[in-house]
Amino acid sequence: MASQESYVTIVNNTKESIGLRISEVSSHDWDGNSRPDMNLNGKTINPGCSIREREEMNRFVRTCWYRLTITCKNGNTFSQRIDQSKSLEPRHTSTDYYYCKNTGYGIKTRTNKDFGKDNLVITIVERGKLPITRSSFSAGAIPVSVPIISKIAEHTYVFTDAGDRNINFPCWGDTNRNVSYINGMGDLELAIAIACYDPYDLRSNYNDHAGGIRSTGGFFGDCSGICYGRTGVCHQMANRIMYALDGHPNVGSFTPSYPVSFQMYGVYGKENWSGYLAECQNRVNRGRSMNTDVKEITPEQVKEALLKSSENMDSFTREAIRLEIAHEGSEELPNLRLKLLINTAFPNGYDSNKLNALMQECTTHQKADTELLHSFDSQPETKEEGLKFADSVNSLTVNHLQKICNILGPDDFEKVFGMKFDPGFALLNRELQKTTR
Repeated sequence: MASQESYVTIVNNTKESIGLRISEVSSHDWDGNSRPDMNLNGKTINPGCSIREREEMNRFVRTCWYRLTITCKNGNTFSQRIDQSKSLEPRHTSTDYYYCKNTGYGIKTRTNKDFGKDNLVITIVERGKLPITRSSFSAGAIPVSVPIISKIAEHTYVFTDAGDRNINFPCWGDTNRNVSYINGMGDLELAIAIACYDPYDLRSNYNDHAGGIRSTGGFFGDCSGICYGRTGVCHQMANRIMYALDGHPNVGSFTPSYPVSFQMYGVYGKENWSGYLAECQNRVNRGRSMNTDVKEITPEQVKEALLKSSENMDSFTREAIRLEIAHEGSEELPNLRLKLLINTAFPNGYDSNKLNALMQECTTHQKADTELLHSFDSQPETKEEGLKFADSVNSLTVNHLQKICNILGPDDFEKVFGMKFDPGFALLNRELQKTTR
C-alpha cells in the first residue's frame, strides 16, 4: 500500500492526567502499525505534557477518521472524531470546538510543520462550563453591483462572531461582517453540517464552489444542499444555515428581493429540505454520541419539528412552511406561494379574475422553467455555458415578473413583492456560475 507519512501530537493543557482510548478505526485508512489504535490507545498524558506519534495514512484515501476518547481522573469521559488527514493542510486550525459537559474541557486542533513533517496538534484545554458547540451567529444582506444589470437580488450570508470562533458562511458570495440584521445563538456543528454536509470539516470560510458534498454527487461545494439557480439561491442557502439558530429565523425580514426568490424556490429551496436536514442532524448526532447505536432522525420527524417550530414564527413564514410540507414536490407550489404573497399583501381578499390570470401565468412559467432546466441537464462545463444558464434563468424570471406586473398593476406588484418591477432585475448573480472545468 502506498502510504503518507504524518504525525499527531496530543497536548494536555489541563490540571489533571488524562487517559486516551482510540476506536472507530478503519484498517483501509492506515498502513502498518503506525496508526492511532496501535500507538495512542491506552496511553496516559500528565498535566502540561504531550505525546507525539507517527501515523501512516493510506495515500489514496481523502480522510482518515478515528474517535479519540479522553478519560479524566474522576472517571468522566468525552470523545470526538478526529481526521488525521487534516495534518496535510498547511493552515488548518479549529476553534475551541468540542466540548465535554462533565469537565468543561474542550479539544482544539491545528497543523504545523514539526521538523518539516505534517503534524496534527490536538490540544485538550479548559474552557469552563460554556458549551463549545454553541456560538453567536449573525446574518446580513448586501446589494450586489453587476455591470449591465440594473438591479440584482440582494446577496445574503451568515457568520459567527464569537471572539476566536469567527466563521463565515458566504452562501456562494461575499460576507460583510459589518452588516448584519439578525443576531442569535445557535448550534455551530449543525450549521457547518448544513453548509458542507460534514460537521467536522472545520474552516474559517465555507465558500468552496466544488466538491463540498461528495456523498450526494449532485451538489457543488459549500452550497447547503442547494444547486445554485436550480433549487435555490443565496437566500435559501442562508435560510438553511439559519435553521441551526434558536428560533430558526430567515432572511425575509431584511432582504427586499426575498419575495421573488420565495415564489420561485420557497423558504428552504425546491427539493428535499426535510431529507437533507435529517441527514445533517444525524451526522452531528453520530459524532456527539459515544454509542454506536444512535437512533436516526427521519425526514418525517424533521417535518413534524418544522411544523412545531413554525408556530412561534411570523405568520407568513408559518404558512409558508406549512405549504412546503403539505405540498412537498408538487408542481403547484409556485402558484400556492404566489397566493400566499397576495393574501399577505391583501388580507381582505383580491380580485378573483386577476387571481385566476396569475395562476395561469404561474402554470405557464413553471412549464417553461422545467423545460429550461432540462435543456441545461447537468452542471455547465464551461464559463460560457454557466453564463448562458444564468442569463436564461434571469430572462425567464423577468418575463414572468413582467406578466405578473401587467396583471397586478405597478402599485399592487410593489405591495406583493416589496419592490417596484425592474426590467433589468436579475435573480441569479451570473458571476457566481461555477463550472466543472
